[in-house]
Amino acid sequence: MVRTFFRRSSSSSCTSINGDDEETSAFRRLVTKSKWPQLRALLLTGEGRRVVRQATALKSSSDRSILHDLLANDPPVDIVEKMIAVLDAEHFTNRDASNFNCTPLHVAVANCASFPVIKSVLMAHQNAAAIADDRGVTPLMIECSMGNACHYDTVKLLVQAVPGHVVMAEDADGQTALEYALISDAIDIFQRLQRLYARQLQKQSLQQQEERRLQAKRRQQQSVELSAVTEELHKSFSMLDGLAGLEANESRRVSRSSAAA
Repeated sequence: MVRTFFRRSSSSSCTSINGDDEETSAFRRLVTKSKWPQLRALLLTGEGRRVVRQATALKSSSDRSILHDLLANDPPVDIVEKMIAVLDAEHFTNRDASNFNCTPLHVAVANCASFPVIKSVLMAHQNAAAIADDRGVTPLMIECSMGNACHYDTVKLLVQAVPGHVVMAEDADGQTALEYALISDAIDIFQRLQRLYARQLQKQSLQQQEERRLQAKRRQQQSVELSAVTEELHKSFSMLDGLAGLEANESRRVSRSSAAA
């Protein structure tokens, strides 16, 4: 059964959060009411960026980040990029405690943000693709649940962000992204995701084989070097034994000479 994810809230319910000051609430209203020209103008000035930075400061790791609100409202990619330049890295992994502890990337994918927007978020924090919410749901699972609205380019982007991890990750019910695609009748996505995952496994296998080959080569080189050192030591000990023998012979010769005298 395909889940219901994080659809955008109404503007009125998003304009403020308990504890927001007036400046923060005003800024959130610009975001949640999609006032892109005003927000764009604000982000172009140093003072505006200071206001944005102050208004978006996180009080705790369970706060809803301003990125949650922004990415739920289909923002233009230039706004997202300007916001990313202003915000601290913690915003990209911040979890909304009121919404299954989802991240901004979960919200972006669930609200059908454009491919350039999702790409910008991943470029800012690549590992966001691997973060699951309280239900074990990853952004890839959400995209694969979209049925005919699922975009392979987005699927590929999410998979490549954390290779070998997200495809076979399981949610709390034991379902993978492949099963989400199958259940939502995204058959083409299911088949292409299978092939993409198979190519990744093949690539990882080749990388592992190459690493094993290099390790074997390093061990062989170390063995050769150790043998060379051992041989040098044997030569040194032989020389020392030879010198010791000469000294002993000389000592005996001196002793016999002394006795004869």
